[in-house]
Amino acid sequence: MTALDLYFVRHGQTDANAHRRLQGIMNEPLNETGRKEAAHTRDTLAKIPFIGAYASDRSRTRETAQIILATHPEVTAKTTTAHLREYNFGSFENMRDIDIGRLMVAHFGVRKIAASLRSPATFIPLMAEGFTAMDQTGVADTQETALERMQTQIDEIKADFPNGGNVLVVSHAFIMSLYLLALDPKVKLPISMPKNASVTHVHYDENEITIGAVNATSTKQLFSVK
Repeated sequence: MTALDLYFVRHGQTDANAHRRLQGIMNEPLNETGRKEAAHTRDTLAKIPFIGAYASDRSRTRETAQIILATHPEVTAKTTTAHLREYNFGSFENMRDIDIGRLMVAHFGVRKIAASLRSPATFIPLMAEGFTAMDQTGVADTQETALERMQTQIDEIKADFPNGGNVLVVSHAFIMSLYLLALDPKVKLPISMPKNASVTHVHYDENEITIGAVNATSTKQLFSVK
């Protein structure tokens, strides 16, 4: 495989984000702030010659991709896919962050939660474990199912572009964080996960996968990582 560069972008802000509610597979649209964030990311990525673009089939990711691609008329390969959807949080969908925190503390205990906060490599998988364990709907993802569908999508992108190039991938904070941690447990993710409309660059070649800029919100941040 020739070198492939994926630019993972979290969608822009929605009203649920603004009100600190967990969205998961809910089909929330961008709000005005989210559209402005996506436009800022459009400018950040304007000089990257994309050859393809993929987005989760949720409206907030599709609109984010549409705004970014406004300066990339050369991109004709555009795909929406359920594989890039956010983690299905089951009965936690649309729940307030503060209420989720209380349930997690009740389930795991204060000490375990406090210890996990030292690193996203422990905190984010622990949250995934809690979502699955406490789900009352029977439909929540597990880390394994979420990572499997994300990897399925990455493999499809590699197959679609065997000659490499730059590809835009618009998805969601939690599932992208799990994927990045699976690639490298030491990746410098914030505990709060990637910001809305931020960019994370991952380089793939025959021999290795390299994570470049993480959670970048400016051209300087994106290209300052060698």
